[in-house]
Amino acid sequence: MKKILLVCLIAIISLSVSAQTQVPENSSSPIYFKAGKLGVGTSSPEHGKVEIAGDGLDQGLTIYNGIGSTYRMYRIGDIAYLTRAGDNNKGFSITATGYVGLGNVNNTSFQLAIANGLYLGGGAITRAGTLQINGTGADNGLTLWTANGDMTARLWIDAAKDLMYLTKGAGSTNGICIARNGSVGIGTEVTGTHKLAVEGTIGAREIKVETTAWADFVFNDDYHLIGLMELESFIQTNNHLPDIPSEEKVLEEGVSLGKMDAKLLQKIEELTLYVIDLSKSVETLKTENQNLQHEIENLKK
Repeated sequence: MKKILLVCLIAIISLSVSAQTQVPENSSSPIYFKAGKLGVGTSSPEHGKVEIAGDGLDQGLTIYNGIGSTYRMYRIGDIAYLTRAGDNNKGFSITATGYVGLGNVNNTSFQLAIANGLYLGGGAITRAGTLQINGTGADNGLTLWTANGDMTARLWIDAAKDLMYLTKGAGSTNGICIARNGSVGIGTEVTGTHKLAVEGTIGAREIKVETTAWADFVFNDDYHLIGLMELESFIQTNNHLPDIPSEEKVLEEGVSLGKMDAKLLQKIEELTLYVIDLSKSVETLKTENQNLQHEIENLKK
């Protein structure tokens, strides 16, 4: 009796190890169990504990919550999908080359392609955009860096200061900041009333300043050009030219390039008129001097 039981036990173990068992199924894609592996649609499962062979939306894995929400994993051709309800717009895909697409995007060129936007961080999504990063501070934004880490660039927001930054490293003055009203600071967070504030020098091959007024009115017939004696008196009293701000005011308030250029041109044009007037006076003196010379020569005769 013991020998008979031992023979039966050996036979059962042999079947479970070497034999292939088909689970009865009312489906054209039967389920197979072989060597500890489950095959769906294949009688020779080899890749993983569970292998599903099939091509198409209904030839994959479906997770159903019983109240209408379904999630599916399936393959169509060389692309694998994980989606909600089999809708390619609501999930992601992976190509045979390892490219990943989020949403209904045909990604054949990038490691990751996103169809409708990416959101990073916590809290509610309150703004539209292709990429959303929710956070405040240099460590809660977008960082770019070189392979050795000696050069980093950061894009971030400081909610307390109400400023956005694009900087080298995490230093708030090591780049550009943008205020809520659109004012831009370079090397500074304080823009004052300016649209652009720069802490440091600006290098440019050319700067164009647009203005609504120029100084050619100096050449109008009704322009009052003060006399040189009056001008001398003004300079001695104020230590600067008329219509030109004093040194004290410039140091306190700065200068407007457009307005200052117009004022300087006004002084150049006034100087031109002074020179013309002096030239006429010199010519008159020359004529009078020549006449006197003729009279003297006549008297000598």
